Amino acid sequence: MTQRRPAFPTADCLAGLALAAALTLAFWLTDWDRQTAHWFLSGATPWPGRSWAWSELLYRFGPAAADLCGAAGAAAFALSFGWPPARRWRGPGLYLALLLLTGPGLLSNLLAKGLAGRPRPVETAGFGGAWGFRRPFDLGVPGKGMSFLSGHASNAWYFLGLAFLFPRRRRAAVAGACAFGCAMGLARVSQGAHWLSDVLLPAPLIWALAAALSPLIHWQPPARLFRRPAFLTALACGVLACVALSGVRYEDRRFSGPTRAAGAGPTWRALAQAGPARPREVDVEADLRVGDLEADFEASPPAWAGPGAWPLTLAETFQGQGLPGSHDTLVAEPLPQGGPIAVGPDALAVRFAQRTTGFWFVADERVRLGLPEDLDLDARLRDADGVLTIGGLPPGRRVLLAGLPE
Repeated sequence: MTQRRPAFPTADCLAGLALAAALTLAFWLTDWDRQTAHWFLSGATPWPGRSWAWSELLYRFGPAAADLCGAAGAAAFALSFGWPPARRWRGPGLYLALLLLTGPGLLSNLLAKGLAGRPRPVETAGFGGAWGFRRPFDLGVPGKGMSFLSGHASNAWYFLGLAFLFPRRRRAAVAGACAFGCAMGLARVSQGAHWLSDVLLPAPLIWALAAALSPLIHWQPPARLFRRPAFLTALACGVLACVALSGVRYEDRRFSGPTRAAGAGPTWRALAQAGPARPREVDVEADLRVGDLEADFEASPPAWAGPGAWPLTLAETFQGQGLPGSHDTLVAEPLPQGGPIAVGPDALAVRFAQRTTGFWFVADERVRLGLPEDLDLDARLRDADGVLTIGGLPPGRRVLLAGLPE
């Protein structure tokens, strides 16, 4: 590490941005993304990366290398204010920590993943999913798919930043980062988790970002900087902006029967039901915490497959914005005995319940419940915060409402 203050690496910064633009144009003019995905899907073993031991190891433990490097930089930066021998690592430590936070953290995992709305290969029609294919920077519904950019690949390409920290070993640093990044990219593409562009585009973007941050390596900020109100206000605004963008989620779950829909939603299990092969009555309780519920009666419900199957359909879309770690699930379980509705031996009794954890700034959900028209119906519909819509009742049917807001 040299003590000389080099000039701002304008050429490196512009080269990274130009390469990112060229790669984006190439993926728009060609079909490399779907071609590579088809190659891994149509082989003897679909998505072979899921069974390769080395790719599983990279998936589980690969990102930890960048996380540890960034954490070590943050620790060195903090120690430099109280331990004189660590003072020379004040700038390099800040550089390593900020490169991790702004590159793999802010750029890839918060902004790109949360706002781009690009489905993963396994979520895309033709590859095992139901959503449409999108090219890089073809923005969709925020949170509807989190393929762009690859967080794992971004953590691997993070080590391109060592080329600016150790300029005398620039070639070795670039070669090592390229080997790590290509291995991680191959693992994620072969697992069906990312498109080829998702794992390649982080490389030039992080190179440009590392070049822009590299002057920090030779910066020695005084301790009083962190006590200035203007600096603290700017830091707080930046943290709040990151948090506000970090929790964008979109889910599109469609179910018909007790089996799990491929590629989406929570785990659903068959509900053991006693009685004849086809129930004479359906008892449904819906308990939604956030969102609206629409119940309709279908003239042609799904075919009855015997005890444990459901002669009804369920479709849910959810979009929310909250703190990291916030989750929404929609689960099904047997209707409790001894409730307001007497469950008979010839009844299919099901309870749909939405469960949210964490803190949400904005949450919006739409649930549609399709009920068979030719069965007797008792329904308890509960919605704590939303709109309840019930379609036209067939002759002789009834709906019981319980637990609704006054």
